[in-house]
Amino acid sequence: MSVQFQFIPLQDKGSIAQKRLIRSHAAVQHNLRRKEQQRQKALQSLPTLNSLCTCDFNPRFLPWAEAWTSVPDTSRAQKISRVEEKRQRLADSYKICVRCKKLQFNELSQPSQVAVMRMLSPHIAAFCQAEFDPFGILPEAQWHLNSGERNELNEVKYFIVTFYAPGSIRTFTIPEAIADPGLYMAMVFCGYSYLYGRRGLPMSNTAVAFKLEAIRHINKKLQDPKQASAASTIASIAYLATAVRNFGGDTAAEEVAAHEAGVDELVKLRDGKLASLNQTPFEIALHGILIMHHVVYAGLSATQVSPTFDLKLPVSPSPPLSNSEYLPESPFYRPRSSFFSLQESKRCSRATLKILYDMENIFNRLLERSWNGVLTEDLYQAQLLDTHSRISKLEATTKPSDTSASSHVDYYYDACRICALITLDAMLSSRALRHAPPSLVGQLIETLKQTDIGNSWGDMLGVLYWITITGTAACPDNPEHQFMDSSFGKAQFDLCYTTKRLEARIKPAQRFAAIHLAIVNGSDIRSRERVLPYFQASSSGKPQCRL
Repeated sequence: MSVQFQFIPLQDKGSIAQKRLIRSHAAVQHNLRRKEQQRQKALQSLPTLNSLCTCDFNPRFLPWAEAWTSVPDTSRAQKISRVEEKRQRLADSYKICVRCKKLQFNELSQPSQVAVMRMLSPHIAAFCQAEFDPFGILPEAQWHLNSGERNELNEVKYFIVTFYAPGSIRTFTIPEAIADPGLYMAMVFCGYSYLYGRRGLPMSNTAVAFKLEAIRHINKKLQDPKQASAASTIASIAYLATAVRNFGGDTAAEEVAAHEAGVDELVKLRDGKLASLNQTPFEIALHGILIMHHVVYAGLSATQVSPTFDLKLPVSPSPPLSNSEYLPESPFYRPRSSFFSLQESKRCSRATLKILYDMENIFNRLLERSWNGVLTEDLYQAQLLDTHSRISKLEATTKPSDTSASSHVDYYYDACRICALITLDAMLSSRALRHAPPSLVGQLIETLKQTDIGNSWGDMLGVLYWITITGTAACPDNPEHQFMDSSFGKAQFDLCYTTKRLEARIKPAQRFAAIHLAIVNGSDIRSRERVLPYFQASSSGKPQCRL
């Protein structure tokens, strides 16, 4: 940019107005020069266009393609395509192009991507900087938002679409939210609770405003008996309960209990059966979510599950499992004779797998003692002490202050070890998980922060679910409880949305609720039904373990 100079004829050089005109023109030119320098400096700090990969997939451009292009063989051309596709998938994990060895565009941060797009096309850059919802399809807030609040709201909207409605489920969840402002406001409030929880921030005025707006819409619908029992109304209250629990506070427990009781009453208005939620795809998805949501609440509070949400599931999987089917296995859920899926995981070490077997075994002994007296108190206590002694002697792979052995750190193993100690401590004292030692809870939170929580541990999703639901029950008073609550919330939604089998989504929550209730009630518990173990023991009484 070249600065444009201008001659200004002056009639009276001593005039105050003329001097002001000169100073004004000089200031404008100075500001233009300063902004141009800042822009050039910012562009120099970004990767140049020459360092970005611009390759398009075409087998003819491969280094070894010349010897193949002269032969008109379709099978060979397909083979080239498959080889290149496989190489490109491998390269995606490192964000480096396999052909030109240049940085891929997705590797850049969002500000850098916007700057690069501005260099490539002003029209595309203008679109990238637009609102998340430029056409105003989603319900809007009825109060003024400043630029910072609006940017944060756009982030929450993006989070809602990608997290609370992943995959194909967004095709009927988002339209339902668009049609019901109360549901949308509750989802936004829940989105704020997750993002603020990951950042350790308290509830903001904007989040409170969305909460109050959601309550206003819900109260309006509750005045109509037909709308009161609608699926969107029930879902709105469930989202509110989840968000309130994530934010926490002095009155959070009472408020969540009130919301849960309200959901129970609204379901009873639908002929008293949760199975009535089966008319639309949204209702079918809500059916499973509500069961998990209510059972989890009962598990966290160590109370009985309401008969309305007490789903009876078969002990054996239906339909039968195939040898290659992945399931989110954990100490709460093992439908096969061994941890088949976890044994194939690269994240799960042999030491981690041994802890999972030990915890599942002691959970089964706890439930057998509580419900039908298979084990006497002395035998149960002896096995519990033996398990606690062995796991407490396990060493961490690294200490918080030790960074020299970072290559040998196994945070998945450390998280499982700490979670097992928290649970065993509660079982020994017959007290609720909320009385867990603060030091162990703090170690668990710091360890989880070092793992890929955003990816839900990949093929160890079931194990992450076990750890986060235990940690959520153990840290209601911890200053960083929001991190644990939000991490559990994401694992819960991922488990619900990515697992096809209903028993794989519901049984882990049911098992946790039964275990926590058995821990609190000790040897005096008398359950209304028996939950059978999820494995067949060998003749020696030990679980089948292939290590």
